[in-house]
Amino acid sequence: MKKIISIALVLVMVFALTAVATSAKESPTGEKYYSISTDAEGAGTASADKNKIAKDATGDDANVTLTATGNGGIFTKWIISGNYDIVSGDLNSAVIVIKPQSDVHATAFFTSDGKDHGDIVNNNNTTSPKTADATPYVATIVLLAMFGAMFAVKKIKE
Repeated sequence: MKKIISIALVLVMVFALTAVATSAKESPTGEKYYSISTDAEGAGTASADKNKIAKDATGDDANVTLTATGNGGIFTKWIISGNYDIVSGDLNSAVIVIKPQSDVHATAFFTSDGKDHGDIVNNNNTTSPKTADATPYVATIVLLAMFGAMFAVKKIKE
């Protein structure tokens, strides 16, 4: 019985440590630039005044101007993936200035009637959506591992 508990304890600890390792932050030695890319859906084009910016850029050097130009279509919205802040304009503006905080891909949408046929409910946010934080999950796993270890030690001493 003691061997089974010991093996179970080791497995729980390995799982907990693996979870901590996979939630570690990105290495600071990665790329020095954020890449900026654009495309368009419908009759129009999308462009950015820069295709990359330095991660440590400040002021206007940190800003990217996105421009949607209709070519028979009417601009309706931007959908931008990546982390960014909106400096001026909004996601419904044909010209918008953003400050990327990661690689960014922007898609301009155009329709023939000027109506947004997409399913975006709130398109006026000034920041990108936040992703989930793994800290609560990792903390829960570590606590479970600690309680498991205490239980195993108590059983071994009995």
